[in-house]
Amino acid sequence: MFQARTLRRNAWMQRAILVGAVATYLLGYAAIRSEHLLVHSKSFAGSVEVEGPTVASHGIIAGDFGAPMLGPSTTLATIIAGVVYWPVTKAEIVYWNIVEPPGSPYDGEVPPSPDDDRKLGGGAPDEAPSK
Repeated sequence: MFQARTLRRNAWMQRAILVGAVATYLLGYAAIRSEHLLVHSKSFAGSVEVEGPTVASHGIIAGDFGAPMLGPSTTLATIIAGVVYWPVTKAEIVYWNIVEPPGSPYDGEVPPSPDDDRKLGGGAPDEAPSK
């Protein structure tokens, strides 16, 4: 009887430890995302003039901290986060592909292409505007 009670308690304790570990892992991912070490990226394809751009793909990539970066520790943390949270990033990409599948209208602002800048008379400072 004592042995059966001990086994039941051990099974309950193992489940509690597993739930705690999974919760800690997911909270760590939420912290990494909120600190922008890993960010959601969305690419688009298509012409702006015709029917507007459409979503081409989604991804989870390392955040851009500008130049110079905050240091080797930030770079190392980003690399480790990418490896440790790889399964969760793949699950998030599946979520984004369901919520906003490739081919759906792109709702963000499309950045101007370098060709558009030259058509408007801009370009490199040493270059005369085209007429």
